[in-house]
Amino acid sequence: MSRTAGRRPKKGLDWFKKDVDYYEDFKVMDLINEYGPLGSTIFDCILCMIYREGYYLELPIDKLCLAV
Repeated sequence: MSRTAGRRPKKGLDWFKKDVDYYEDFKVMDLINEYGPLGSTIFDCILCMIYREGYYLELPIDKLCLAV
């Protein structure tokens, strides 16, 4: 018997891979230089929201701001 018998299929991901050189990426470095650590934190938060839904998030900007 399967361990997941009776469960509904989950939408999206429970986790996503993060490279160890993430903070050495020039785009992330630029984000941190412009907005400080909060900029990187908000970027991570938005990535989690996107991946939780399965690679795409359709959300009005005002709702996104409230969620973050």
